Amino acid sequence: MFIQERIDIKNVTPAWFIPPVGLLVIPLSGGALINTFSGIWKEVMISINYSAWGAGFFLYLALFAIVMHRFIAHEPLPCGIAPAIWINLGPIGAGTSTLYMLVKNSEFITMKEAFFAFGLIFWGFGVWWFVMAIILTLHYIRKLNLPYSLAWWAFIFPLWSLCERNSQRRFNLWYRYNRQLWICTLLATLCSMVDNRNQNSKTCFLFLTFLVAKIL
Repeated sequence: MFIQERIDIKNVTPAWFIPPVGLLVIPLSGGALINTFSGIWKEVMISINYSAWGAGFFLYLALFAIVMHRFIAHEPLPCGIAPAIWINLGPIGAGTSTLYMLVKNSEFITMKEAFFAFGLIFWGFGVWWFVMAIILTLHYIRKLNLPYSLAWWAFIFPLWSLCERNSQRRFNLWYRYNRQLWICTLLATLCSMVDNRNQNSKTCFLFLTFLVAKIL
């Protein structure tokens, strides 16, 4: 990316958010280990975890601007990778969960409320994107096409990442939704395995949409 003279805008997809997620999830387990160390090693753990979160967060912001430009100024994503729209929930959910974990286990931060408030605001943006992802997915179903492909993993993991923030607030509704979504995606996978032409994929996804509507 940094050494190429030019990148075709058609190659820009939300899959670019995956590297920032890899950095943001480091404090998910590393943050809980901070207080198990002492002395210089505790300082090292703090530096690693905060550096990972900072690098992942600001890298996500930079890539989000590029991806949003692609959404606004250029043609929609190809139908086969349309589920990638949901990947944006990954860094948002991971960022809020790991920020909560870091601040909670950082003894040198005495005023934690400001960081928690920022995390809640950031998570709120994820809720907005969740609504947009549903609208765009329905647009592909009704106006374009949404064939089954390996990109359907994006319906599961990124949303789980957003739900993780809710688990810390003991909201079970999102977890229940995510379990049902996983089951429906599994059904669509099985339908695709039985019918190689993917004729049943749209039917399975419409069933998914109906189920989500009933849960919400």
